[in-house]
Amino acid sequence: MSSVPIWITGSTRSGKTTRLIAEFQDWVAKKRPQTPHLVPNSLVLAANNENRRILADHLSVAVAGTYPALVKTPLGFFTEEVTLFWPLLFEALDLRAQFPLRLRPETEQELATKLWRDILTQPEWEETGVSEYKLVRLILDLLQLAGASGTPLEAIPLILEQGLDAQLWAANPILTRQIGEMLQKWQNWCLDRGLLTYGIIYNLYWRYLLPNGVYQKQLSRRYAAIFADDVDDYPAIAKDLFITLLDNNATGLFTYNPHGQIRLGLNADPEYL
Repeated sequence: MSSVPIWITGSTRSGKTTRLIAEFQDWVAKKRPQTPHLVPNSLVLAANNENRRILADHLSVAVAGTYPALVKTPLGFFTEEVTLFWPLLFEALDLRAQFPLRLRPETEQELATKLWRDILTQPEWEETGVSEYKLVRLILDLLQLAGASGTPLEAIPLILEQGLDAQLWAANPILTRQIGEMLQKWQNWCLDRGLLTYGIIYNLYWRYLLPNGVYQKQLSRRYAAIFADDVDDYPAIAKDLFITLLDNNATGLFTYNPHGQIRLGLNADPEYL
């Protein structure tokens, strides 16, 4: 049975983060006497790198440096987990590359362009009137959006046909079908070489790593609590992580700004969270 989390809502500067820090301090104080020879680990998340640094400083001061207050962003956490537990993915997906390597965005753009060049020079694509550079970026962004939202790659063509961008995609069903094929080809090409992009990391985490029973046991052993600040700016798949931790009796505390939604449509899904 899931443990019941604390849910703190409020507008900007209403004291949500201050309350999270106080609850974190209280949790550390309670856990230390219970496990004097062990350090109960907690997963602390912040929406972006700037908030992560600020929150880490405040938490360290709150516990007077007696507890390792490590704060991550959701993407940073997913990236570390996929890299750390690559052997599980290696076995489950029958991969060939034993060690992963993350691609920089500019390298991702260059390699995807070369892989898709034969398709992008076909008349249907040239008739879109969109530059090759922008087309490649748009298609790669679809992979990232799909991964962050927990959408299977094979569902992308149907979603596009239903009119995400009727002027560019839905007017030509050949393009939507080819986009699905291009993204699948790109992901397979990268995985064969152990190359990771943000979109592939999202997809590997929610679809293959998080459901893995061995991984879930390791996750529950490592983290006795989850503290997540500003979850209205988190990708949808973060909720799946939170539910997994809560189902394994982790303490949970989440802050949420119902009027925030700054990153709505940019990998964030405030309503799902």
